Formats: sequence, structure tokens, C-alpha cells
Amino acid sequence: MKDTKNSENAAVRDNFVSEIYDLGVSVRKESVLSELPARLADMHRSGAVHIHDLESGGKVYNCCTPAWGKLLSAHNYGSLSPVGAVFEIFAVCKQVITELAVFQTGGIGFANFDIDVGAELERLHVAPGASAETVVGDAIRDFLVWVNSTRTRYNREPYYLSLNVGIGTGVWARTITRLLMEKSMSLPMNYIRPNIIFKIKEGVSWGEGAPNADLLELALKCTADRMRPTYLLLDSKCNAGCDPTKLGIMGCRTRVYQNINGKVGTIGRGNISCVSINLPRIALMHPDATSFFLHLEKTMYACAEILKIRISNFLASDKLKDVIRNGYWEDAGTQWDIVR
Repeated sequence: MKDTKNSENAAVRDNFVSEIYDLGVSVRKESVLSELPARLADMHRSGAVHIHDLESGGKVYNCCTPAWGKLLSAHNYGSLSPVGAVFEIFAVCKQVITELAVFQTGGIGFANFDIDVGAELERLHVAPGASAETVVGDAIRDFLVWVNSTRTRYNREPYYLSLNVGIGTGVWARTITRLLMEKSMSLPMNYIRPNIIFKIKEGVSWGEGAPNADLLELALKCTADRMRPTYLLLDSKCNAGCDPTKLGIMGCRTRVYQNINGKVGTIGRGNISCVSINLPRIALMHPDATSFFLHLEKTMYACAEILKIRISNFLASDKLKDVIRNGYWEDAGTQWDIVR
């Protein structure tokens, strides 16, 4: 077997299933390329562009942010004790992650981890206090360990989960954000998942008198120690007009908010995939700005064509019905129209 240290993804675990998976992926990638127009396939093969998650083309989508608030509140908790309810909340989260991770290819976002979990604790009458905080802290630590170490995704890799926090100002929401930072820093240095994003919003987590300024300070301390969280600047030009509670990041590269066909926001939505453009190559080919931007524009149109083919094939497949499942998506009938 190949050395994991030299593999494409150091998080991947080598085993028999992993080897068989890799063989199948290689065949599938060539199959997808063979179905594309030759000029588009050649762009990928030559390195002019890179079609991410090529093997999933026409079969599944990439990243998503489930409607966590609805999923948690719809669960039947029975007559659990407050302690049992705390761990059941995270058991529901694990179940959703497990089911989605083997259906899609990319990351899973939690747009408001602090707000949604905090609201559920309040709904289940888990009263704030030292005793309850200890239980919630233990549940968060267990969740972090599970996300980082569980490799049931194709029996080879951990889940890529992104937890967005920072703007919840309720007692439980603030407590969850604080415990998330503290528990992250308490774990061994090789615990690199889940991804954590701290939302910075003036008047909420930034600025004099901001209620969550202390949590931002703690987040910065955690970043200095663990290289995470990263930060979502809600007052930046592209985000200033967005509802902070409706904007979250699904992973390292996915920001979805605008929608010409339905509700705006990240929650209950996803993306089909990404195509990267080899900008240095274009720059080496065209030393003057005019020809550079003409080539870039042509390449961008080609990338759009690749994505349109991808979504068209997906919409025509039998897998589409599996996307609309048990509240994972909101307004699901319109979410894919934008890229048709």
C-alpha cells in the first residue's frame, strides 16, 4: 500500500476499501471527461483548469449547509433528562453528518452552531448553570473528537464539517461559543477538525461595548494556538447587506447567499462544485494585460459551460430526488435553478 504521508490527502486512511475506492475513482474520472466536449476535457487534462471532484460529475453535489435548526427541533427527544437531551442533540448532528457525507463530495456547514444548539437547549429546558455547562462542555468535546477521528466516510477519511459561531448573544449561544474554543484548545495538536469560523460583526462581536467582544478575543487566542477559527467578515463590502444569521461558510471556499430564484441565504442550500483556473499559466502566456484578460474571459466562459453541463446531468439523474430529504433543504425546488 502507498505511504499515507505521500498521498494526495494526508487525512485519508490507507486500507483495502481505500485502494478499491481509488481504483474506481480513476475509472470514473476518465468516464466523466470522455462525456465532456473534447475542448473542455483537454483544458482539464492539460492543466489549464482543474475540475474539482471530477469523479462526482453528474451524480451528486459538492457542499451544503443543512437547515440545522429545523432538523434539531423536529427530532423526538422523548422523556430524556436534561443530561440525556444534551447528548441527544449532538447524536442528531452526528446522524445528519453521517448520512450526508456518503451522499455528497464536499463539506457540510453549520451556519449558526451557537444559535441553533443554544435554542435547542432552551427549548428542551436545559437551564444554564455550572452543572449544565459541564455536561454541554463534555458533549462538545466528544463531538470534536468524533468529527476529527471518525473515518466512516468511504471507510477512509474524516468528515469535513464547518462550525460557524460568533453572533449568538443568548446565554447558551455565548456559552457554546466559549466552550467550543476552550475544548478545541484542550485537545492534542493533531486534532485539526472540524473547521471553525468566527463571524465578526460590528456591534455584536466587534467594537466598543460589543456583547461578544470577549468571545472574539478568545477566538483570536484559539487561532494563535491552533490555526483556527478562521474569520467571516460580515461588514466587508460583499457581506455588509447580508443577514448575519443567514450567512455561513460550508468549508474552505463556499460562500452562498444570493438567489435569483428563491430565498436568499446559506441555510438549506449547496453548490454543485468548483473549477479552478490556472492563472499563472495565462500570465506567462500573455505578458500584456489586454491579451491576458481576453484569455481569462474565454477560460471563465469555458468553466461556466463545464458547470452547466454538470448541473444539467445531475438534474436529469435519479439522484436528484435524494437531495430533497427530510428537511436538509429549504425551498429545495428552486435551489438548483440558478445554474441551469
